Amino acid sequence: MNASFFASLGRALADGAPVCVATVSETRGAVPRHRGAMLWCQIGATSAQMHGSVGGGLLEATVLQRAHALLAAELDADAVAIDLSGKPESAGICGGQVHVRLKRWQGPSAGARAAALAAALAAGQTVQLLPNEFGADDLAAPLTIAPEPMLLICGAGHCGQALALQAQLIGFRLAVQDSRADMLAHAAYASATILHGDASVLRNISAQRPLYAVLLNRDWASDLACLNVLAEMPPDYVGMMGSRRRVAAVRSALPDLDRCLPLLDAPLGLELGAETPEEIAISILARLIQHRRLNRPHSPP
Repeated sequence: MNASFFASLGRALADGAPVCVATVSETRGAVPRHRGAMLWCQIGATSAQMHGSVGGGLLEATVLQRAHALLAAELDADAVAIDLSGKPESAGICGGQVHVRLKRWQGPSAGARAAALAAALAAGQTVQLLPNEFGADDLAAPLTIAPEPMLLICGAGHCGQALALQAQLIGFRLAVQDSRADMLAHAAYASATILHGDASVLRNISAQRPLYAVLLNRDWASDLACLNVLAEMPPDYVGMMGSRRRVAAVRSALPDLDRCLPLLDAPLGLELGAETPEEIAISILARLIQHRRLNRPHSPP
């Protein structure tokens, strides 16, 4: 769950109307979402709104129905177990079961709490929701929410711009480095941490974790400079765009690269036959999702 979820929750609470927060607390077997997946919904005077997802389909429709009922009855909390076994009365055929907790959030203190959670996650901090904050008073363990990875884009050109726009849609925090001020001023980087200068400025975010770095530089000399600095502060993931010939040249120029950055992923991106900056961005994001969700290493060159 990312900072934007809690930021939107805070804005909804500012309207004064109560909000129901639904949280997946436990799962068994094959399910679309796992522990920690959340959505909130609010019923206004003329319309209803929601943000987030606990799995979509009939599962989510059931959760929303119960959430609306909780708000209408002015209840504080509720719980629902959803069967996905494929039986006639089940909500799906995935094969598992999902337990969802419902909690009513309302008032200035709830809004302040949502804003504080959003700020902490945006700053790269891990936060915890106490059981009574997500409708699970019977559970002893809090819900730990880790920050989304920071995506460091080295090279603010067309591919970097396309990647930044799409990465924000799936929650990545952003940082972008380039020596060209005009490129860094692009609207795609409006919410990013700007690192203006040569590769040495990368040290300014060395403490950020999880940190995914992608090298999209216009020349291989910039790749070399960035890799030398990143070797001092090895990110959780490092990928480099370029042809196999360019990648081989970089590896040849940095004989200690395999020791300092043994998991360098290059050429970067899933092989989709991508050509345009937007297509290249999709191939890169697909690779980042694969690494993040499956922790799947790349195939050696």
